[in-house]
Amino acid sequence: MKPSSIDDIKKELQQQSPKKVLELLLKLARFKKENKELLTYLLFEAGDEAGYVESVKLEIDGLLTGIGDIPYSAAKKVLRKVPRLINKQIRYMGSKSAAVELHLHFAQKLKQLGSPAGKAVPEKMLLQQLARIEKHLPSLDEDLRHDYQKQLEDIHAAPPPKPSWWRSR
Repeated sequence: MKPSSIDDIKKELQQQSPKKVLELLLKLARFKKENKELLTYLLFEAGDEAGYVESVKLEIDGLLTGIGDIPYSAAKKVLRKVPRLINKQIRYMGSKSAAVELHLHFAQKLKQLGSPAGKAVPEKMLLQQLARIEKHLPSLDEDLRHDYQKQLEDIHAAPPPKPSWWRSR
């Protein structure tokens, strides 16, 4: 089955009663977790973007807490999960400044973690985050761009910490 275009769906939804639209939305939310998450964001969180960004930062911090106590292979999985989480939240928000802020937060956390000897995963992820930040910077307001550019320079200038947080097993 080929899905209809957005315009066709919009026209059809306009012809439906509010009760029918509500039923369709609830049915849509039942099918996929991502649909439910998006509806939750749009209904409850979209009015306070700054608060939502802070809650995502706390979720990132929660994922990275205790990463030094787990084996390297499990830590890699956690580190790969964070960019997926960030990208999903950015799709929901649709804000370039929120995207830069979340990528900056993760880059700062990666810089604080350092990387274990001979392991390049955190370093590669840090470079990817920095590239994403630099990609979004030109589209921001000049004041925001300047603030984020300064934070980006701080990340580049900071020396990497001693990688003592990952134990080898």
